[in-house]
Amino acid sequence: MRTCTRCLIASCYYASQLLGILAFRYHPQTGRVNTTRRLTIFCAAMSLTLLAIIIKVLVNFDWNLENFLAYKFHLKVRITVFLIRMCAVSITVILNWQKRGQFMTTLNEFQLLQQKFQKKWPISQKVENDYDEEIAIKIVGNLFSNIFMSLELYVVFKPQLQWSNFFISVMALMVIVENMAMLHFYIAIADINVLLAILNEQLQRICQASPEIFNHETTPFRPGMDQYLLLSHELNTLALYHLILVKFINRVTALYEIQGSCVLLAMYMNHAAIIYASFMFLYHDYNPSKWSEWSTLVTSLALFFYFLDMRAYRTGILRTQEKFVEMVYLLKSRELYWPVLEESQQDSLENSFKNFSLQLAKFPVEMKLVGLFKFDRSMAFSIFGSTISNAIVLIQYDYKNNSDE
Repeated sequence: MRTCTRCLIASCYYASQLLGILAFRYHPQTGRVNTTRRLTIFCAAMSLTLLAIIIKVLVNFDWNLENFLAYKFHLKVRITVFLIRMCAVSITVILNWQKRGQFMTTLNEFQLLQQKFQKKWPISQKVENDYDEEIAIKIVGNLFSNIFMSLELYVVFKPQLQWSNFFISVMALMVIVENMAMLHFYIAIADINVLLAILNEQLQRICQASPEIFNHETTPFRPGMDQYLLLSHELNTLALYHLILVKFINRVTALYEIQGSCVLLAMYMNHAAIIYASFMFLYHDYNPSKWSEWSTLVTSLALFFYFLDMRAYRTGILRTQEKFVEMVYLLKSRELYWPVLEESQQDSLENSFKNFSLQLAKFPVEMKLVGLFKFDRSMAFSIFGSTISNAIVLIQYDYKNNSDE
């Protein structure tokens, strides 16, 4: 891991502690996750402050339905997304304390696994470079997304909503806190993807191995040992680590499934509102109050970094399933590389390959939301198609109303 990547992750770590959504710390010497009384008191104070702000907003919020229906559609969506984000942040704060021990245990166990895994199979330069690039794109995109989305609230939506600075500041705060919470989920999944990538590299090496390339001068195998038994033992070890990683993926996903569902719902509504508002702006001569070139610039940058951040998030989540598919493909295509061997030589290795294949079929890698919906590439395309369809319906409804008027 490069120094810049460590600095980026460290900045997210300290920012999350300041926001009160990370109630533990990494010990600088041991690297273990623990907590202290001072940190607990500070994070508790910040969490209570955050919940108090949310309660104050809900108490002073205008719940009059007629006033809400008077807003333009895209403003209704932004207000609804704001309420969803407040729910997500509230749940995040509560779960961070309720499951703090589970968070710490999971992180400590994963760190031990990571050290043991990389000691046996060191990370390749390609995997390390890919990890550094993914983390840099995600964190930088997340930072600029927070900046410009917050700026957009003040420049564009404050004049239209006629809300106070306090409400607009809380809207910006909800965006930042929710994005920071999901950023930790992304980093955790990215760390698991690194181990899955190393596992695939080792699996490919075993699949492509042949007896001719093994000799005492070029391999670490001890003389007198059956090479195929050694490969079989290594393949069984890879299968064991795969099963452990699948369990870690399920544990991490379970910790963030509610927040992830809220993010997915907010993203869905935002996309429909953006398409609708863009059509209104371009073809209906829709001119919001106090709109200027500065508003256009801020909105464009906010949308650009928002979609960049969402794309990085979606790609990181789907990459886990891509690693699993790659693993299945390697096992299916291994016959193209493996030479014809005597049955006695292949018995142990073939059994290992078969057992690994059965394990992949029984324990697939799945990202589930609240235990009900499986998030994969097909679901992502379905969400995008549904967003377009709903936006078209809303545009047709708007045309009908304008024609009636």
